[in-house]
Amino acid sequence: LQDLYAHLENRVEARTRELQAMNDIAGVVSRSLDLNEILSAALSKLLELTTLEAGTAYRLHPGGDQLTLMARQGIADRSVPVLEEINLYDLVAPGELAQGALVRSVEDLPEGPLRRLVLREKWQQIVTMPLVSKDELLGVMNLRALYPRAVEEDERDLLSSIGRQIGVAMENARLYEEAGRLAVAAERNRLAQDLHDSVTQSLFTASILAGVIPMILEEDPEDGKRQLQKLAQLIRG
Repeated sequence: LQDLYAHLENRVEARTRELQAMNDIAGVVSRSLDLNEILSAALSKLLELTTLEAGTAYRLHPGGDQLTLMARQGIADRSVPVLEEINLYDLVAPGELAQGALVRSVEDLPEGPLRRLVLREKWQQIVTMPLVSKDELLGVMNLRALYPRAVEEDERDLLSSIGRQIGVAMENARLYEEAGRLAVAAERNRLAQDLHDSVTQSLFTASILAGVIPMILEEDPEDGKRQLQKLAQLIRG
């Protein structure tokens, strides 16, 4: 019975830690709709939770397999070089990320520039988290360790859940960015229409004025000259 109670207490404690971690991540990713801020804050919190030494966050190009660096934290932020652009399959084999978070020795990375870099810099272990929303891969987060450490299955599941949580925040940021682009396009179209209407009205006025100026010149040359000046100003405008 004591063993059962101890096991139950351990499970409750572990679950509490998981919920706290999820809550912490939700707190940092919900503060902004800027993708760089979201990924930077999430990466910082993850390194704090996992006690790993460094990490990078990449955004996946829509419809492609190129990853672009969006954030870096830890030792990598100070001295270790990182790749600004990498191919997704230099990081994982096709289909691997469907399993959720991956914990691997750097020796197990696919052959490529990333593997050569982390081996040269003496990293020992890499944790790869897919950032997913609605089953769509939006990016990848890599956490690096100088020394191998055991990562249990429930911890990998937690990291996978956190990756989905960050993915939802990324999707919200993407939708907000798209809404901003649409609003700018709508305003540009409105201004273009206003300008078009204004020019049309000015040309119509100039046409009427040009038609009556000859008659004005015959009756009152001075007034005709003034109207010609107005016509010139109108056309220049």
